[in-house]
Amino acid sequence: MSDKTFVDTNVLIYAHDVDAKAKHQTAKRVLHGLWNERTGILSVQVLQEFYVNVTRKIPHPLSKESARLVVSTYTTWCIDITPAEFASAFRIEDESHIGFWDARAIYWMDTWARGAAPTPYEPENTEAVNESAKPLCLALPPRDAAKLSLRLAEEADGKVKALSDAMLTKIRATGGPPFNLSRAIHRKEHLDDIDQLLRD
Repeated sequence: MSDKTFVDTNVLIYAHDVDAKAKHQTAKRVLHGLWNERTGILSVQVLQEFYVNVTRKIPHPLSKESARLVVSTYTTWCIDITPAEFASAFRIEDESHIGFWDARAIYWMDTWARGAAPTPYEPENTEAVNESAKPLCLALPPRDAAKLSLRLAEEADGKVKALSDAMLTKIRATGGPPFNLSRAIHRKEHLDDIDQLLRD
């Protein structure tokens, strides 16, 4: 492996960050050369850091779909994980993400059922929430993550359906609840991500 070149996270990020200007062009040339020579290697940590940065932290973030396509392409360079394992990790991320936000909705409805008054939506740092929950989500086996998401979805839908007219009036009076009562709309965004991943 002495003829191989290890690619740093920053090189991969610059190659896909058009705002990096000169660094963007240089990184693209480096990676192009490594593709032609078939000498590039990288680690799962590099791909993980790349994914988080290009979808959340660069000036013009890539869509989740675009970032996943790049990661899938570079898994052939990866020395410590297979393409199938990365695809499984992405699927778990989406399934667990759905479950997390349904569980949050359940919390609020249970709180209201105990007599607390509905409160209006307050902006929150969703990136911090998602990143904090992700290690726990990724620790679940894929089938368990899917089962958990289904159970929470059914529970959340049941609680929304059971809301009384009086409670719905109170919720509407806040100007906007702390979560979308139409849970299917939020879920569909992530189910579409999973469907696209499985088709790729």
